[in-house]
Amino acid sequence: MDKDRENKIDSRLENLNLDLLVAKRSRLKPWREALTMAAIYLLIGGLWILLSDKIVTFIFIDPEQLKIVQLYKGWFYVLATALIFFCIFKKTLDLYARSVDYCIDSYDALSQANDELLIINEDLRIEKELSNQFFMEAASIIIIFDKDEKITHYNPFAEKVFGFRRDEAVGEMAYNLLRSNQPIKRMREMFDDIINGENLNDNELQMLCKDGSYKTILWNNNYLHDKDGNV
Repeated sequence: MDKDRENKIDSRLENLNLDLLVAKRSRLKPWREALTMAAIYLLIGGLWILLSDKIVTFIFIDPEQLKIVQLYKGWFYVLATALIFFCIFKKTLDLYARSVDYCIDSYDALSQANDELLIINEDLRIEKELSNQFFMEAASIIIIFDKDEKITHYNPFAEKVFGFRRDEAVGEMAYNLLRSNQPIKRMREMFDDIINGENLNDNELQMLCKDGSYKTILWNNNYLHDKDGNV
């Protein structure tokens, strides 16, 4: 995977901050919040009605003055409750707007990351096809064996040269199938040396074929590494 693309994808996914979103959602209890606000409003409204009426009737005795004060008191209550509801609704709608914006940003980030992954997957598919095509059509012997010295890949040209079919070769120990005119002990030592990191490039060997004949090959080896750098 291209390192720059990988970093971009990681950056977009980190910006989502899903842990923070989950933590906030776990603290949000809609029913409890609604009941709390309703209870507070009921308490304040009840106290206002009871206490304000007593205070007004205690201070103002004249019916006309009392009527005017009661009118102002009613308007004050309406304005105060309107301001309280405005603050509550604004806070709720701000939270809703932030949630919508976060969802949109998250969707955009995931969409861009998905587009990047599609491009990367297509690049990898093409590279894999090219590698497979080279492996299958190369006019060179290509044999891959793992760290246990078992053959995992065996290309058609190797079949043609040695006479062993792919199903006969894959899974076989390399030193049993790929034998030269040297003793098998020496072949095992050679493969052990390869596993241990020794390069045997430009090494000319007489290799035994299935029909019992020997063919001279020029041996070169290389190493395949996984993403952690292991052979």
